[in-house]
Amino acid sequence: MSSLSSVHPSDFPLSFPDIRVKIGEPLPEATYDNLPQLMNAYVSHSYNRGYGVVLGYKGKANKLGNRTIYWCDRSGKPRDRKDKTLDPSRKRANTGSRCCDCPFKIEAQELPGGRWRGRILNEYHNHTASEETTSHPVHRKGRLDADGEVLVKQLLSRATPVSTILEQVNNQFGLRLKARDIYNLRAKQRRTDLVDTTAIQWLADTLKEQDFFVEIDVAEDNPDRVTRLFFAHPESIKLLAKYPDVILMDCTYKTNRFNMPLLNFCGTAGNNMTPQICLAFLSGEKEEDYAWALKCYREILAQYDIAEPKCFVTDRELALLNALDKLFPASDHILCRWHVNMNVVAKCKKNLKTKEAFQEFYEAWTAVVESETLEAYEGNLTDFKKLNSTAVNYCVKTWLVWKEKLVCFMSKHVFSC
Repeated sequence: MSSLSSVHPSDFPLSFPDIRVKIGEPLPEATYDNLPQLMNAYVSHSYNRGYGVVLGYKGKANKLGNRTIYWCDRSGKPRDRKDKTLDPSRKRANTGSRCCDCPFKIEAQELPGGRWRGRILNEYHNHTASEETTSHPVHRKGRLDADGEVLVKQLLSRATPVSTILEQVNNQFGLRLKARDIYNLRAKQRRTDLVDTTAIQWLADTLKEQDFFVEIDVAEDNPDRVTRLFFAHPESIKLLAKYPDVILMDCTYKTNRFNMPLLNFCGTAGNNMTPQICLAFLSGEKEEDYAWALKCYREILAQYDIAEPKCFVTDRELALLNALDKLFPASDHILCRWHVNMNVVAKCKKNLKTKEAFQEFYEAWTAVVESETLEAYEGNLTDFKKLNSTAVNYCVKTWLVWKEKLVCFMSKHVFSC
């Protein structure tokens, strides 16, 4: 009993239904002018009958000619996701499969003269008919003609939301597609675009064709491996030329399967918006990585004759601070108040037992940071230090060592509080 309880349900062999179901009357044996015509006949016959027909495999040619097998779209066995040799990039969590090893099969036999004969090899299924036609990809995508694909690709190129694309296809062509169909069309277009090039080469070429500012850095030991990528949209550069004074920098994570940090440069416009200026994929978060990105940013300034920023706003990333001091020594720097407060909340809230205690602590901390004179700062700090010692020590030792970049009266010459 103990040995059975230690086995996870997913470790048992896959089981498939052994029922025999005849779904509608099969299409009679007939001959067709060509293979696509034969295929369309069987797909059309299965439409609204609760199953779909797809290409199975190319059979061995016989004395009559070539031979192709079509089968139910629920034929075949699902791929074993527990395969230890499967590349991690191909593993997906929480996936399912429609495959149930359905035995339904159709033979397409080439005849002398180029015509094709279609006949049913096995007319039985091991599942019941589906209630919705949209359950079968062949009936969704197969009815989307060339004009429909062109429309979808145009909308995808404009970054149109998938929900909007689905609604537009339904309104214009009367087809109820699923989000997965749109994703598959997008993947198909990408494969077509890549043809004889790598994904990163295609990206660089596409960015340059669209007049982006692009810089690429490769590994010293392998020129084909890209380690850093920097790019800026031409319209963003125009905005930078208009509002060059304050630049916000921040790294985001888990934006790609390579786990490369994405460094985001944002400006501050006259309408209180923060337009994105440029982006940099980096190989890491070392000082040399940030220095490379800042050199690329400096190249934009030189190429378009744009003034250097008066101030950079960042979080407390020490490698980034060091790179800024070396490459932009004349520019001021302040810490992003939002990032600081989020860290204070995350680290200190657990040390304060009640909501009221935390509220008192946070208001005292805010008073310290927003002090507008030296006297106010010293008084607020004295009151702040009377509160929870663990939380206060974290704030003092982690953040107030940077008071010149954080406290209002010390940084107001840079950025109005």
